[in-house]
Amino acid sequence: MSPRLHLPSGWVTFVFTDIEGSTRLAQLLGPGYRPVLREHRRLLRHTLTNTAGAELLTEGDSFFLAFPDAGAALTACLTAQRALVSHEWPTPEATPRVRMGLHTGYAEPPRR
Repeated sequence: MSPRLHLPSGWVTFVFTDIEGSTRLAQLLGPGYRPVLREHRRLLRHTLTNTAGAELLTEGDSFFLAFPDAGAALTACLTAQRALVSHEWPTPEATPRVRMGLHTGYAEPPRR
């Protein structure tokens, strides 16, 4: 996490994403999985973090982000899904299907 990262507080919407069937996709694509995963991360990072969202954690094929409101989170998810669908993947089988879940609740960043 970047030290300059502004974390929302109060009523926050969290977004969790991952590639559906990532293990199967990795087995199917073999060495071709790494470039697909790299491109997936690039697209999500570009669309999700170029909004009001803060990237909290990325691990493997998943992202964990926080947004100051649900509308911004939903807009970011829709933009990301559209970017994934319209992207030219190496083959139709290589197209990652990305799940995105939203949860809104009260949160405060940890004190440093």
